[in-house]
Amino acid sequence: MAPSITADSLLQLAQKPPQDARERFALYEAARRLMLSVEDPMSVGSRVTAAGVSQVAIDLKIFELLANEPSKHWSVGELEKHTGAQASLLDRLMRNLAVNNLVLEVAHATYSASHLTARCASKAFSAGLAHSKNVIWPGLQVLPTFLAENGYRNPNDHVKSACMRGVGFDGDVMAYLRENPEKAAASYAFMAENKKEAPKWVDGKVPTTDLVLSKEEVADGRVMAVDVGGGSGHQCEAIRKAFPHLKGRVLVEDLPFMVNRIDKEHARAIDFEVVAHDFFKPQPVISAKVYYMRNVIHDWDDERASAILKHTREAMAKDSVLFIDEIILPEFGASTRQVHMDLAVMVFAGAMERTNGQWKNLLGSNGFQIRDVWVYDEQLGAAVIAAVPTSE
Repeated sequence: MAPSITADSLLQLAQKPPQDARERFALYEAARRLMLSVEDPMSVGSRVTAAGVSQVAIDLKIFELLANEPSKHWSVGELEKHTGAQASLLDRLMRNLAVNNLVLEVAHATYSASHLTARCASKAFSAGLAHSKNVIWPGLQVLPTFLAENGYRNPNDHVKSACMRGVGFDGDVMAYLRENPEKAAASYAFMAENKKEAPKWVDGKVPTTDLVLSKEEVADGRVMAVDVGGGSGHQCEAIRKAFPHLKGRVLVEDLPFMVNRIDKEHARAIDFEVVAHDFFKPQPVISAKVYYMRNVIHDWDDERASAILKHTREAMAKDSVLFIDEIILPEFGASTRQVHMDLAVMVFAGAMERTNGQWKNLLGSNGFQIRDVWVYDEQLGAAVIAAVPTSE
């Protein structure tokens, strides 16, 4: 039977599920097993983020052990010798991992690697789990009380977020990370690893026309692209490597403590400039061809996002273009990953992911019109929105 027919039949069944309790439970178990068998590795983090057992498995290097010998069947006795953990405890932990298909239970107290084990042994997974444990989970734990005290209104305070309430810090997330360098390192590692694995806008789905400068503009030193709030300069490096034929200056801007982490020799070798800048202040780079923002606006409510957009628009030339690289939520039927991302930014920063209509309204109210939208990650809904100043 063709996959599309199978999917259609499952959707029909979902619309009219059986009423018998036993039959419903049996169907639930079958559906859960089907989900686990077809689940893509990128979705694992969304499903098991709250599983403390996964962190224990990382600490004990269990995923690494199994991934290095994927065909081997490991008894809990063997795992005890390698990890130093008690065999009876290991069996309980491994059963939990097996239920989530992170390992396979092949016999009594015996386990092997599943198709997800290698993913769980990766730097991206461990960094994501550490980031969630440090800043997301504390916010989720206090979320019911936090929302009740907020009158069940959308959070919009970057300082008084659920995350900061959860960790007991009086300040915003960036200040918290500055004062907790170990947790900051985990968060930055997660962001860096996630960027490495995710589809990229420079991989061919976004035209480069807007980045092209004339010989005269290059000679005059016009900036081809400025990555606003660009952290460690990953996007500048991506532009240089993907489009070596494009000429013009490329800059990354961020707060001093962020750009100070950039290896200046590496930046010179790749050929991008580093500028310390707070995007809530006037944009110092005037008339750049492209102002690029990746996952910047989703960290802020409409009021503060408008301040960022206002400063950007004031710096733009008539032919400048704003590239906003963000998730665009569907108006209906958001995916699990999209919903989890929206919840994460709400807890983390009192912010939100936006639908196409919300993007249109936000940009329109700040003197922009959407010229193009290029979706480059269908599963996540990640896209580059090309916005230009509205004609006066």
